[in-house]
Amino acid sequence: WCIAQVARGLGHSDLYQKYMARSRNWRNLWRADYEWQGMRGFIMPRAADGQWLDSVVWGQSAVCHPKIAYRPDTKVAPWYIPWWNTFFYEALSAEYSLSVPHDVAGLITLCGGDSAFRRRLDTFFDQGHYNVANEPSFLTPYLYHYIGRPDLSAARVSQIVRHNFSATPAGLPGNDDSGAMSSWLVWAMLGRYPVAGQGTWLRIPPVRVPDGAEPALAERHGKVSSEPAVEAMALPERRPMATVRFVLNRQYRNWPLSWTVEGDTLRMVCHGNLYRIPQSVVDRADAFCWDSPQW
Repeated sequence: WCIAQVARGLGHSDLYQKYMARSRNWRNLWRADYEWQGMRGFIMPRAADGQWLDSVVWGQSAVCHPKIAYRPDTKVAPWYIPWWNTFFYEALSAEYSLSVPHDVAGLITLCGGDSAFRRRLDTFFDQGHYNVANEPSFLTPYLYHYIGRPDLSAARVSQIVRHNFSATPAGLPGNDDSGAMSSWLVWAMLGRYPVAGQGTWLRIPPVRVPDGAEPALAERHGKVSSEPAVEAMALPERRPMATVRFVLNRQYRNWPLSWTVEGDTLRMVCHGNLYRIPQSVVDRADAFCWDSPQW
């Protein structure tokens, strides 16, 4: 899907169509008739001849090849073999069946529509299938946004933060994975979630930390706000989803001298040089990136 977007941006319509079609191949592994623990439809393994794999070989023994029934929560390996070396990497079918960030609309349709998708998410979380400690589930608590319920996303994220993160030596679930877990937490506390490969940011109320108080998601009237607004921040719009345009331009040392004129609104200091980014550039973007900033 990401390759398709690059191809479209470069004007290669043939490559765009090719890779967009390939990005929908996940649907070939959608087993619509499979029911498990109140949920229906899963991404499941199938053989080269197209047959679904109801049972799979357990382990990699050269002597015997025992088979076990395959379910959405099956780890197909004994303790001495990393179970993510099999069908799903670092997660299970139950998790990956909700991990289609580039085609959430298609996923919702296959799950039976908005109401059915909400029930699917509720069941997934309430029965304990969400794995907070690994990346394939990062987007999942925010999926309520796609059915118009950012308040439910906020409630799930709040619950996850409260129950899984703390200022202790064991304050991160799993391992930090090069900063992945910390990044997820920071975005949750800021009230933003950047959808992978897209310019879409999903909004929830941010964490507010009054003087001397413990962090808590912003609340109104004793409950998490159903409005996806961000408090104490000046935003041009208050939508649950937003496309963010970044101005990457060139490195700061190559920015034009005209960006030092008076009257511009966004100021930045890099290595002792003051740059005032023109209002015309500010109007076209929601965020700016540069290297080695010094405020």
